Amino acid sequence: MFNIVSIRRKPDQFLNLTCLTIEEFDKLQKVFEEKWDGFIKYHRLDGTVQKNKVYVHKNSQLPSTPHKLFFILYYLRNHPTQTSLAASFGMEQYQANQWIHRLAEVLVSSLSSLGMLPVRDLEELQKVIDDNQISRLLIDATERDVYRSTDYETQKEYYSGKKKERSN
Repeated sequence: MFNIVSIRRKPDQFLNLTCLTIEEFDKLQKVFEEKWDGFIKYHRLDGTVQKNKVYVHKNSQLPSTPHKLFFILYYLRNHPTQTSLAASFGMEQYQANQWIHRLAEVLVSSLSSLGMLPVRDLEELQKVIDDNQISRLLIDATERDVYRSTDYETQKEYYSGKKKERSN
């Protein structure tokens, strides 16, 4: 199981596991904690509405907000299988699945509050860089499918309809 206190003493390892420096993690953790507290006040881990008083289990696999944030960042950075992730954090696979879904929602909300959601437009990116005095960026260059339009006129404009043949 991960010992976050020990990992925090090794900044390079922490960066490699979470994709954040310790300072960035701490800044995000403050907002993440507010968002988590707001979520868990009204919802259960499975996403259903909370009817009773919030109760934190003593034997929770993710006992504190830094543990929760580390868990979701580790998952997003390294993409282990849920079985592997569960084993690494001392839980069952179904629990890892629930934690992933809930914590990802809270993380997106936290990043949105900080104005740090991914941008897709170059002008918007430049504005975010300037506004936040960012010196380091992570660029997601994942290839995305481009779907063929169902509109005939659009198809005509972008697709010739001819297959390119090879010359022998």
